[in-house]
Amino acid sequence: MFIWVAYPDMGGWTFDYSLYNAKKNGGIVISQQAGIDRLKSKIERFTPTYLEDWYEVPDASYLAETKYYIVPEDLEQDIISEYGPDHYVMMQCVHESMVDWFCKTIEEIADFCTIEGFISFSPFPSLRVAAQKYNIPVIYWDIAPLRYPVYKSLAYFDCKSTQFGENEAADRYKEFTKMLDADDSFENYIFSSKELLSLFLADKHLYKLKYYDQEPIYEWGVAPSEGFGYQRNFLKKVVESIDAKNALLRCHPMDREFDEWRSAWPGDLDESRGTEEFICRCKKIVCHTSKTVFNAMLWGRLAYVIDVPDSAFLLGANHNLSAADCEIASDHFMSFMAFGYFVPMEYIMDEKYLRWRTGAPSEKEIYIKHLKYYLGQLDIQLSEFLSIHKRDRLSFLLNARNYQDCDSSETATRDGLSDSDNQEMVRLEARQIYETNQRKAVEAIARYESALHLNTGTLIKLLVRRMVPEPLWSCMHKMKSRVMGY
Repeated sequence: MFIWVAYPDMGGWTFDYSLYNAKKNGGIVISQQAGIDRLKSKIERFTPTYLEDWYEVPDASYLAETKYYIVPEDLEQDIISEYGPDHYVMMQCVHESMVDWFCKTIEEIADFCTIEGFISFSPFPSLRVAAQKYNIPVIYWDIAPLRYPVYKSLAYFDCKSTQFGENEAADRYKEFTKMLDADDSFENYIFSSKELLSLFLADKHLYKLKYYDQEPIYEWGVAPSEGFGYQRNFLKKVVESIDAKNALLRCHPMDREFDEWRSAWPGDLDESRGTEEFICRCKKIVCHTSKTVFNAMLWGRLAYVIDVPDSAFLLGANHNLSAADCEIASDHFMSFMAFGYFVPMEYIMDEKYLRWRTGAPSEKEIYIKHLKYYLGQLDIQLSEFLSIHKRDRLSFLLNARNYQDCDSSETATRDGLSDSDNQEMVRLEARQIYETNQRKAVEAIARYESALHLNTGTLIKLLVRRMVPEPLWSCMHKMKSRVMGY
């Protein structure tokens, strides 16, 4: 049995997802009381059982039918009194009292079942130390940069961590390159970035593939992540290092200092609805910790990351804004990340797969298993794909997906309009949506605010601006069709 760890509580959805998987597989959840209280409150306000793109939001039956262990609040308070209330303290430090509690819990669970591993969203070292005492593996997961609704949803799968520069991606990539050096025939398994896009873009967004070859308008695209303190230093360094007047700024839509960044920026502001459009309008993309950097590499742009330790998706990025020898991420690296490091989101829920991975398969075996899975979704056998000449593989994949080189119906209606006309049309549409459906929108958002992790005021503000990330924008449309009735 695999034990799902939703601790520290990260805002609700991690607990919901862990609970969903625990019930689905007859497992157990370890969490804070906050996760249970939040779900109970959500259930009291409305029936939350509806499908996200990769899991069902739990209802009351999940709490009743799933066994879970709650980290004692007095234990948390002892740690908070010593280190402060920041949950990142929990995620970065080993606390002996917490290790002792996990050891006691492991022994209690082991009395009635065999623990095959822990699945944890947070890089929680106290859990790792306790698990190592009993030779139990810990798997860390997170949503990968490729995610619904623009892409097929992928996930991190790491036996060290997904954050703070402690992940195993660098070591695994070294092993992967050794395997490539020893086996020249494996070169045929390597994908170009455009081939990866043709495989991973969702059906409704496959038309965006045409952006790949468009001529950049700006030298730089700047994408801060959410958060005020370190972003001030990040933007200051960027302005000092590049010509900001030839740079396009795309703020994180959830940033509380959104307006401040926009008003202070000396260059142009991005009004694109999607990250892909923003990326392809620029020759180079610079980020802090934003996962936009991986998407920039995928779209064939020079990607830069400054002021952060290496993490999984930063390995292929450049780190010196003024260096003349910067390179676009290699096909080897991008293929390794797509088929080796990241896993299909469905596999995080599959205990048979989890069991296979804890058996330490080789990098080649992992890569081929994932590749077969994705090709199988298009009814393509791996042997058939490998028989295609490399120059014909992109068209082969696009034909398998019935791709036509045209816009989506919404985008096609705007052909021939200038950027400013498009932006004005978007603003007018957003205003009309808001004014026409203000009452219904407020009621619906009040019901769904917990699921969306936003308060009503923030979501209304973002809706009016149309400055909403693709996943949230899709969720808004789900709300309109499901709740508003239009």
